[in-house]
Amino acid sequence: MIETEKAILATAIEYPETRFFFFENCDQDFFISPHAQEIFKTMRDLYLEDRDFTWMTIIDLCEVPSSYMSSLPLTLQAVHNTHLFMRQNISLIKNVRAKKNLLREIHKEAEAANPDFEQIQQIIAGTKIIELETEDHDFQSAYEEYLSWREKKTINIRLGLPTFDRWIGGFRYGEIISILARTSVGKTFLALKFVQEIQEDLQAATGFFSFEMPKPAIIERMLQTYFSLWREDLALQIKELKTEEFKRKYEKLKLYTHPYTISEISKIAERDRLKIVFIDFLQLVKDEDGGASAYERTSKKMRDLKHFAMSKDVLIFLLVQLSRKAGSGWEVVTIDSARESGQIEELSDFIVGAWNPSLNPNLSEVKKQMLEGSLKLALLKNKRGPTASINANFSKKSGKIYEMEES
Repeated sequence: MIETEKAILATAIEYPETRFFFFENCDQDFFISPHAQEIFKTMRDLYLEDRDFTWMTIIDLCEVPSSYMSSLPLTLQAVHNTHLFMRQNISLIKNVRAKKNLLREIHKEAEAANPDFEQIQQIIAGTKIIELETEDHDFQSAYEEYLSWREKKTINIRLGLPTFDRWIGGFRYGEIISILARTSVGKTFLALKFVQEIQEDLQAATGFFSFEMPKPAIIERMLQTYFSLWREDLALQIKELKTEEFKRKYEKLKLYTHPYTISEISKIAERDRLKIVFIDFLQLVKDEDGGASAYERTSKKMRDLKHFAMSKDVLIFLLVQLSRKAGSGWEVVTIDSARESGQIEELSDFIVGAWNPSLNPNLSEVKKQMLEGSLKLALLKNKRGPTASINANFSKKSGKIYEMEES
């Protein structure tokens, strides 16, 4: 691969526009020839110092045979698309060397008592080409995109909470609405209420990803709210219930319960043509990679979700379980509660907080009975206007949630 190494170096010297890609994908160990390594080191040092260089600069600074240096330009004969030429040659070397290393590693691990599969994965990952996504950065194109965005209609989706629906004024694809609450408050029932509000023509484009409950548990809760039954009564009456209308209403809804990463959810959305995605809940989404703190992992998931929503034009309903730092399930949820869970406050377009005052252990029995079935909901962030809070009824019997009054 000596000649291919020469071609890569010559392209980077001759064509400055290829250097960003060159230095992103190559290091000194990429080259086998000592002469190529010397030239690369000189180029890299100049590049890091933000100094331009030409053929004469490299010839003056590198102590390599003149015959080797003079042979480099010959590799550029008949080169037209410089970026493609650079990409193809770097990819060729990466693949050939990875194949040799992979065969060597597989043979070695076959003899080992505990094979190191991570090492094999790292070798495979080494074939990946690093490059920036192409983007049209022309101002006129951005202006045309703005005009198209202005004409884009809001989606016919409501939360079924009149006060919030009035102030939000409808959703657009590419947005994220986050629902914040502590455990046992009723996040999943709230999410299923929003699913229930989605009209049938959009059900086929809706996917519900639950990383906390299996599918039977989700169906059970949906049946509870639909038929207004206790869970125990549902178990006794399920065979007698007329479920045809229920099944017809949700027959196109897609349920997913395997652990997935954000990138995997994005691929599933593309494959299954999803435009509305529910995720229950953020912290249980599978990590792309470990090693970072919980805060850093959550922040990365949030950034990936925002990119997913905008790049794929998808509306995301995101459930977030607050930790003890944000208080107990009966304490008021504020916009500050989102800060302990990564970049939720910054990257969400809308944030709804939920808490249940009746969970307060310090209440008297009389007061607890008065608050039984109550749920407080607050629109903590609304990128289109004011915030608001409401008192809602949360049926202990069926899990149904509906607004009682604006507060």
